Amino acid sequence: MGKRKSAKKPMAKRVAVLQKTFDCAVCNHERCINVMMNMSLKVGAINCQLCNASFQAPINDLSSEIDVYAEWIDSFE
Repeated sequence: MGKRKSAKKPMAKRVAVLQKTFDCAVCNHERCINVMMNMSLKVGAINCQLCNASFQAPINDLSSEIDVYAEWIDSFE
């Protein structure tokens, strides 16, 4: 009597890491925008390291850095 063939273990899925630094839409430099999330005050703030451009947007528990950056880009339109 033989041993029963064992099944393969499922492959672990990699979770994509979201960006935390972005390109500035004002001065057009790459990776100079920092996004800071203050969950206690429910405010997301954007600051450019080079041209000192800034923006604040209200956030909720599900918001991430890319959401605040997208709101900043949409505010130019």
